[in-house]
Amino acid sequence: VYKRQSLLKAEIRVQQAPEDATRTWYFFVAVLPCAAGSVRQGLLLRGIDAGVGAEVSDDCATLLGYEDCPTLRDVFPRIIALPMWDGIPDQALCLVAEAVNRLVP
Repeated sequence: VYKRQSLLKAEIRVQQAPEDATRTWYFFVAVLPCAAGSVRQGLLLRGIDAGVGAEVSDDCATLLGYEDCPTLRDVFPRIIALPMWDGIPDQALCLVAEAVNRLVP
C-alpha cells in the first residue's frame, strides 16, 4: 500500500499525524501551491471529483468578521479534499495522484 502523501509533488502539503496515531484516509485534505478551484476543474474534466472551499471547511474567521487570521485567508482558497479513502484501489490512488500532479504547477 502506498503512502498517499509520497505520491504527490513536494509542493502539495498534506495533513500530518503523529506516528503513533491511528490514521484514516477518509477525508484527505491538501494545501496546494495554487488556487484549488482550477485544479478541481481539471480533475472534473478527467472524471475525478474533489472538494474545495466551503465543501472542505468553513472560512470561520471571515464568517465571524475576524481580521487577524491572515494565514487562513491565504490557505482557504488553496485547500482541496481529494478522493482518497481507506481501501481505495492502488490503481485509483495513482490515477488521482498523477492527475493532481499534472494540474499543479
